[in-house]
Amino acid sequence: MGWLVRVFPEDVSGPAIADPADLARGIRWAAERAEVIVVPIVAYTDHSSLHNAVTDALEQGVIVVAATGDLGR
Repeated sequence: MGWLVRVFPEDVSGPAIADPADLARGIRWAAERAEVIVVPIVAYTDHSSLHNAVTDALEQGVIVVAATGDLGR
């Protein structure tokens, strides 16, 4: 394809379920460096900092792809 791709393997959280504040920090970091952000872990608690980080990234034209989960149900 000839695409120029750089991968930033930033780990802002250890477990598969992340703290929303950690995710927000990672999204803000990535939004300054990337055109596409993939968030392969889930946060089961809601937090305004996470909403704001995603909104800011989208407003910058960054594509955000996020995982979803069902707590194993």
